[in-house]
Order: sequence, then C-alpha cells, then structure tokens
Amino acid sequence: MMLQKNPYHYLPIPAESKLNSQCWYHGNISRNEAEELIKIDGDFLVRKSQTIQGQLVLNGMLNGQHQHLKLINMETRQIPGPNKRTFSSVVEFIEFHIENQLGVLFNDNENELQLLNPIVSRK
Repeated sequence: MMLQKNPYHYLPIPAESKLNSQCWYHGNISRNEAEELIKIDGDFLVRKSQTIQGQLVLNGMLNGQHQHLKLINMETRQIPGPNKRTFSSVVEFIEFHIENQLGVLFNDNENELQLLNPIVSRK
C-alpha cells in the first residue's frame, strides 16, 4: 500500500458490517437530516454520502457551524488517519479520537472537530 506524503496516512476502508454496528453510524441519511440531529459543538455522526457513491462523511459541529468531512480518499479508496498514526478502520479511527479526547484535524490542520457526543442512530 502506498502512503501519501501529507499530514495523513491512508488506511483501508472498514468492513461494512463492523461499521453498521456502530451507534454513531447512520447509513443513508441526508446532509439536512444529519444537521437536524447535530445540535451543539461536540455532537457527531458518520453517514453515507448521498452524492458520491462509496463515500463516508463525518458530520459534526464546530463553533456553532455544521461541518461535513469526507472520510475516504476516492482515488485511493482509503481513509486518512492523523500523522504518524495508522488505524485499521474508520471505526478504530473514531474510537481513538473519542477515547483520547482528540479533535479530528481538517482545513489544512487549522481546525479540530471534537468527537464528544455520538448521535445514536435510530436503526
């Protein structure tokens, strides 16, 4: 597997069944539905993109603004993880950030989306 030379290492996409079992995974909900569920900074969920087949999106809130972070590099079909750390799946990636109270970096590492309150799926 080839790694990109940027602040992220790329990782394999997780098995669908493991992802489906996570309380914070909402599957096929729209961006608008996700925004209705996320009320305060620290709320988050993961959903399937409705515009890009195979894409997963991390939805959260930062400073009162909704954030939508694509998790999969569609060219390599891999999931980025933080610099100098590799994860076997998006599940491990999310759990690591929750357990260690680390924000997910985005916008060229200028902002950190905190994963404090998983929004539990109604599935």
